[in-house]
Amino acid sequence: CNGGYPGSAWEYWVDKGLVTGGQYNSHLGCQPYTIASCEHHTKGKLPPCGDIVDTPQCVHMCEKGYNASYRADKHFGKKSYSVGSQQDQIKTEIYNYGPVEAAFNVYSDFLTYKSGITMAMCCDMDVIACGLASVNLKARKILGITPIRTACYHIRVTTCGTPLRHNHDKQIRLTPEK
Repeated sequence: CNGGYPGSAWEYWVDKGLVTGGQYNSHLGCQPYTIASCEHHTKGKLPPCGDIVDTPQCVHMCEKGYNASYRADKHFGKKSYSVGSQQDQIKTEIYNYGPVEAAFNVYSDFLTYKSGITMAMCCDMDVIACGLASVNLKARKILGITPIRTACYHIRVTTCGTPLRHNHDKQIRLTPEK
């Protein structure tokens, strides 16, 4: 949730594998998520996020009561690769293979986004002239690209500390050259 290099996560899945797991405190899968969900920069149903939580130690065991061993539960990706950043390349990848992950720069106005369609206000401008500060990079799953009137939009879901729910889905407007 604090930026990073998403490609490393995909390479880890291919090289080392991942075990199953569910949301925090769900007791689903081999290793459910160990950090509670919270609200980032907005008020909502969850408690506000506090300080950044340290990454938990890697434990090579499933939680008690799970019916498979850690080793038996591991799943591996076949291949990790990058797709070009042009809209047509992304559309083709989604059409042929399904959802993709995208990394994008987040500006301060994005932190208070709640619903509807959001559009990067500074994507091709000097950030200082625009009055917004770049906060960090985010990675999101893009489910599809849909035309609405004359513009195209990424349909993507939030995966950072919040259970995947329809009311947290976001649409991001694409500029013609993006």
